[in-house]
Amino acid sequence: MLRTDAQDPNSLSYNQITALYEDHAGVIWVGTFNGGLNRYLLEKNRFIRFRSDFHNPSSLSHDLVYALVEDRNHTLWIGTDGGLNRMNSRADEVDQASFTRFLLEPGRPGALADNHIRALAVDSTGNLWIGSDRGISMLPAGETGR
Repeated sequence: MLRTDAQDPNSLSYNQITALYEDHAGVIWVGTFNGGLNRYLLEKNRFIRFRSDFHNPSSLSHDLVYALVEDRNHTLWIGTDGGLNRMNSRADEVDQASFTRFLLEPGRPGALADNHIRALAVDSTGNLWIGSDRGISMLPAGETGR
């Protein structure tokens, strides 16, 4: 059984799972309630952890991960309780990663409706749909950046 082990930094970061996703390459991603994002390495039976760090703006924006999705460019998007995150390397090539944060910007047209992201989906044209506590936002395919 795969569980958190306080003595093992390669174990699952937190036992309460809030999101589970298998990407195009068969990599399993696990979002947790308070432990950030985990990438499961099946061949090594261990996890790589990605956590929020208040002092590092390139880290995950929050450790409560609710939603995971991959776009048509194989970019992993992470919906957290503190905003939307884009992993800045291809999901199947990452051991260490940086993240770009997309946060609520009141008054800016097309900005996120809220930072509490609950659902993510990519449509057939590549648009990223973002469900939050205050409604739905859409990031057009050409603006997802890379």
